[in-house]
Amino acid sequence: MRRWLLILLLTGSGLKVCSQQPLIIQWLSRPVGNQDSRFPSINADGTKVLFQVGNGNTAQIWGSAWDGTAWQIAVVPSLLDDDNDGNFDEDPINGVDDDGDERIDEDPPLLGVHPVISSDGNHIAFASWWNYGAGANGKAQIYVRDSQQNRIVPVSVLWRDTDNDGVRDTYQLSLSNCLPVHVSSDGRFVVFLFALDDDNDGVGDEDPVDGADNDNDGRVDEDPPIRIDDDGDGNFDEDPINGVDDDGDKRIDEDPPLLGVHPV
Repeated sequence: MRRWLLILLLTGSGLKVCSQQPLIIQWLSRPVGNQDSRFPSINADGTKVLFQVGNGNTAQIWGSAWDGTAWQIAVVPSLLDDDNDGNFDEDPINGVDDDGDERIDEDPPLLGVHPVISSDGNHIAFASWWNYGAGANGKAQIYVRDSQQNRIVPVSVLWRDTDNDGVRDTYQLSLSNCLPVHVSSDGRFVVFLFALDDDNDGVGDEDPVDGADNDNDGRVDEDPPIRIDDDGDGNFDEDPINGVDDDGDKRIDEDPPLLGVHPV
């Protein structure tokens, strides 16, 4: 809410300053107790806020909505009946059989990390290790929760024709962990990041090219971040944009580090 806005009125007698509303800071994550709360995301008009509570594959997504008088804060429903008992989200990840069906933690609320809300507040992009309709492979996949159609849609997947009958029949999950960056207001476009796991150890980009075994697997420089050898000489990023022939190949500024503005 833009309640801090200062209004200036130009009158015949000069400039008049209206009284300013006090700045109010609300502690939105207070109901979650002593768990970590991070990665807040707010919609365009400031009436809905999402944030991650906890860490790893048991982290939950919480939300807060302004009802005109106060912030209503609660864990975000998953919209799924994971155990097919007709109830939703009645068995959170806590090591307890909350619903008395002799199963533990099988029907939790929305699990995920790094939630991103659309400008209109109707779509949530998030990463999760939980199976929300596309399977699970131990990697964080991207999903979009659509509150208008009450569904969760997998995003970081390919829709494959596995039996070559001309009909796509199987989701192929991303082989790398993914994180969402942005979701459009209609939920149709999602920007997300992923890390390449060059050495197939389950972690991406953890061994940069520095001559050291950073991940202690007995190999050196085998899982670096993405790099480009612009001049094809076998070296990377050795000629930055500075008007100098840094690598002595009689070319100037031809192999710079990653160039760009306003990274998100």
